[in-house]
Amino acid sequence: MLPRIDKTYKNIRRFQQILRVIIKYGFGGILDRLNIEASIERGKRFLRLSSEEPGTEALTTPMRVRMALEELGPTFIKLGQVLSTRPDLLPASYVQEFQRLQDQVPGFSFETVLGILSDELHHKPLEVFGQIDPEPIAAASMSQVHHATLINGEEVIIKVRRPGIGKIIGADIDILYYLAHQIEHHFPEFGIANPTGVVREFEKSIQREMDFTFERNNLTRFHEAFAEDANILIPKVYWELCSKRVLTEQFLKGVKVTELDTETDLLKVDRLFLARKGCETILRQILDLGLFHGDPHPGNVLIMGHDRIGFLDFGIVGRLDPQTREIITILLSTILKRDLDRFIRYLLVIGTPLGPFDRRGFRNDALLFIDTYSGLGKQHLEVGKMLGQFLDLLRQYRIQIPSDLVLLIKAIITIEGVGMILYPTYNIMETMEPFVTNLVNRQLQPTEALRRISRYAEETFFFTKRVPKDFGEALRQIRENKLEIGFRHRGLDSFASTLERAVNRLALAIFAGALILGSSFIIKYRIGPMVKGISIPGIVGFVLASLLGLWVTVGILRSKRL
Repeated sequence: MLPRIDKTYKNIRRFQQILRVIIKYGFGGILDRLNIEASIERGKRFLRLSSEEPGTEALTTPMRVRMALEELGPTFIKLGQVLSTRPDLLPASYVQEFQRLQDQVPGFSFETVLGILSDELHHKPLEVFGQIDPEPIAAASMSQVHHATLINGEEVIIKVRRPGIGKIIGADIDILYYLAHQIEHHFPEFGIANPTGVVREFEKSIQREMDFTFERNNLTRFHEAFAEDANILIPKVYWELCSKRVLTEQFLKGVKVTELDTETDLLKVDRLFLARKGCETILRQILDLGLFHGDPHPGNVLIMGHDRIGFLDFGIVGRLDPQTREIITILLSTILKRDLDRFIRYLLVIGTPLGPFDRRGFRNDALLFIDTYSGLGKQHLEVGKMLGQFLDLLRQYRIQIPSDLVLLIKAIITIEGVGMILYPTYNIMETMEPFVTNLVNRQLQPTEALRRISRYAEETFFFTKRVPKDFGEALRQIRENKLEIGFRHRGLDSFASTLERAVNRLALAIFAGALILGSSFIIKYRIGPMVKGISIPGIVGFVLASLLGLWVTVGILRSKRL
C-alpha cells in the first residue's frame, strides 16, 4: 500500500500542477519510470496537455530544479532550503543552486495581521503595542515580519504566520510522501538519499517552523546561555506576546555582515575580534550547549558596534545529545592531530554504511584525505574546504550520518565564511584548535570520566534488563507461529502495474469479443424488442463492443508499446 495515497487522490488538482511543472522544466522523462501515469489516470490525461518550456534545455539541471521548486511554492522552496544544508546527500552544484532559492512573496494585509494578533494574544493589538508599522520588514511564504514598539517604548519585531499556510503545506507533504515512495521503488540508485526519510525529516522541520513556540524556546535558551557575554547579543523573547502563530522578540539595531563594506568608516569595528567571536560563539553552542544556530549566514549576523555581534533568525536549529557531542569532539581532535585510525573508528560509531562497505578502499581514501592536510600548518588549513571533502568522502562510500551532524558541519563552514568576510586572512583554526583541546582535556578530568561511566552503566543496566523479556517474546511468537519476517522488494511495483494493465486489457478484449458473438446470435434469431425488423439488444451489444474495442486500442497506442 502506497503511503498516504488516499490523501494524494484528494489533492489531485495540486498533484497535476506539480507534474505539469516537472514536465515544464524538462523532467517529464522520469514520469514513466516512476509509474505515476499508471497510478493516476486523470493525471495521465492531464499531462498530455503539458509540454516542456522552450529554452530550458540551455540551463543546467540544478538550475532547472531550483526554478521548478520556486514555481511550486512555499513547501518546495522550504524543501530546497533544507536540502541545501545536506551536502552529504547532494552534489555541491545542487547545494549551491538551492542556496539561491528566493522566498519573497507579496505580503498579506495589515488588517489580517491585526486580526491574527487579536485572536492569538486575546487582546486588541494597540492594548499591548504602542505602535505597529503597517509595512512589513519582510514577507515570505511562511510568515511576515513587522517592526513595532511596546507601550513602554521598547522596540520589537513581530513575526506573524501566513494564514492558510498549514493546509497548503499539509497537502504538499502528502504528495511528497507519495513521490518519495515511487522514487525508492523505481530509482534504487537513490537508496542512500533515503527519499522517504528526507520527507519525514522535512515534515518535522517544517511543522516546527510553523509552530513559533519552538523558535521562542530556542531563542530563550540561547539568550540565557549568552546573557553574561557582553560581546554577544541574542534577541530577548516576550513570552506573553507569543503563540503558535505569533513571535515577538527584541529588535536588534546593527549592520548585517553583508552590508558592512559600506559602513566600515562609520562603525570602526574590530574585524578580527568579531570574526573570532562569531566562530567561538558557534563552537560554544555546538560543544557546550548542544544546541546551535543551523544557518549563521552573513544575513543572520549583525555587527552592533566596535566589538559586539548579534545573531538573528533561529528557525533552523541543530541539537546534539551528550554522547554525540563527545564523539564530535574526538572526531575534531583526530582531524587536528591527523590520527587516521581513531578518525575511522569514531566515524563508523556515528555513521552507518548503507549496503556493502569497502573498508579497505575507505581507509585508503581517508588516509589520502588526512595526508592532504597533514603537512599544512594551521595558518594554511582551510577548514571549510576540508569538511566539504569529508562530506564528499561519506557520500562516495555511502556512509550516512545524523542530519544534525551534517547541519553542524554546514554551520562551521558557513561561520568560517562569515569570519573571512569580516577579516579576509582569518583562519578558523586559530579559534577551533585551543577550543577543542580544552574540551578534550575537560573530558579527561576524573569527574567527567566518572559521569560517563555512570551513564554507560545505566544504559547497560536497562539494556540487559530488557534482553530476557525481548528474547522471551520472540520465543513465544515462534512457538505460536506468530513470528513474522518482513521483506522489502524494489522495482516490482512497476512490473505488477504493467501486468495488471495487460490483464485488464485482455479481459476487456475478451468481453468485447463475447459481446460481438452474443449480439450476432441475438440479431440472427431476431430476439426483441424489434424496431423496423432490427433487434435493439443486438445493436446495443455491437455498439458497446465497438466502444470497448476502441478504448483498448487507444490505450495500447497511447502507451507506445504495440
